[in-house]
Amino acid sequence: MKRTAKIRNIVLGEGRPKICVPVTGVSYEDIVSQMEKIYRDYRQIADIIELRIDFFEEVFDNERLSGLLKSVRQAIGDMALLLTFRTKREGGEKEISPEKYMELIKLSIDSDMIDGADVEAFFDDNILKDVSDYSKGKNVIIIGSNHDFEKTPEKSEIVRRLKIMEERGADIAKIAVMPKSKMDVAELITALCEADEMLDIPVAAISMGKLGAVSRIAGEVFGSCLTFGVADKASAPGQPEAEKLMEALELLSLKDNKEMDVKEKNYKNEKNIMLIGFMGAGKTTVSRELTRLTGKSEVDMDAYIVRNEGRSINEIFEKQGEAYFRQLETKYLGEIQKNSGYIVSCGGGAVLKDENVRLMKENGVIILLTATPETTLLRVQNSKDRPILNGNMNIEFITQLMDKRKDRYLEVADIIVETDNKAVRAIADEILEKYSLFCKK
Repeated sequence: MKRTAKIRNIVLGEGRPKICVPVTGVSYEDIVSQMEKIYRDYRQIADIIELRIDFFEEVFDNERLSGLLKSVRQAIGDMALLLTFRTKREGGEKEISPEKYMELIKLSIDSDMIDGADVEAFFDDNILKDVSDYSKGKNVIIIGSNHDFEKTPEKSEIVRRLKIMEERGADIAKIAVMPKSKMDVAELITALCEADEMLDIPVAAISMGKLGAVSRIAGEVFGSCLTFGVADKASAPGQPEAEKLMEALELLSLKDNKEMDVKEKNYKNEKNIMLIGFMGAGKTTVSRELTRLTGKSEVDMDAYIVRNEGRSINEIFEKQGEAYFRQLETKYLGEIQKNSGYIVSCGGGAVLKDENVRLMKENGVIILLTATPETTLLRVQNSKDRPILNGNMNIEFITQLMDKRKDRYLEVADIIVETDNKAVRAIADEILEKYSLFCKK
């Protein structure tokens, strides 16, 4: 049976190709800024973020690189992070010796900040095997890679290279080549099909440039587990915009029309979906995915209050206190619950008030999203809109607050869904399945 490879909570080698978004910033500040943007704007699209450290101007300063990796992890929370140093000869930005290359990869693995590393299989005869051996037991997957910006090798040569990657211990074998004709694209795709049948590990194969675009979107059909889309700046010729890439992947998906069934189902007249849970449980992100799948209108309670009151949550807390804020929640919940067809992302403390729970259950199904304190801290540590955590951004305080609210959450919830180590789409699918069953009772 063909193996899959798991990078953090993303499984490669099953379903559609996973979308990797590259970050190619030069300065420390630019890289962190790009990471924050992807976390903010692309969490529903990007499965993996690739940090191209060969673009980083201070990459050969180990202390600065270590600091960067920590800052990047803080910026992207629990998203999967792939680290890549692309050498000059394979299209990268800098020259590097095999010894320094190995040193940077090991440093990054030991940092505990990355989830995967791309290693050029033919940079040195021993590097891929040495890194693969070094990564064992460290929760970091290794992608063996090879890039040919000049041509498309013959099918047998492409398959041979991918097979060598497997033999040298890679968890995933990846190749990218440049086509000169449509027959070159066909050669790459044929080689991909053959390698997918032959190898025990997942395979990724890309024909670069505009001519090879089909290889980036048809991976599920031909056996490629990974593709690359642009959020800011492309790292290779022909990378499409991430949003358009997602649309194309869904169009060509081989899944059993599950999403089409979801979209065709009329949720408009059913009870509102009321998402509750501690801050950082994923309510806002999941509500957006549910909106995309069902066509229901999305309402973020905090944003709704801010819009109607004309001031931020922090301002309301500072000037009039939490009790007044809870009164506003009750007022606006009453407005929202007069209608059906909503997905409502509720504030973390909304269910502490009995009147709020009554309003939610009148025309809604309360769905509790859960996450561990560790996951929660990763998700909220960069947020400036969590007044309750001001000065208390730590595991101990979060755990205590969770424990205080846990019984109440469990008491009022109609449905409970765990979010740790799950993709947003998987969480949304689970919610809709349980929600449909609940509504039939």
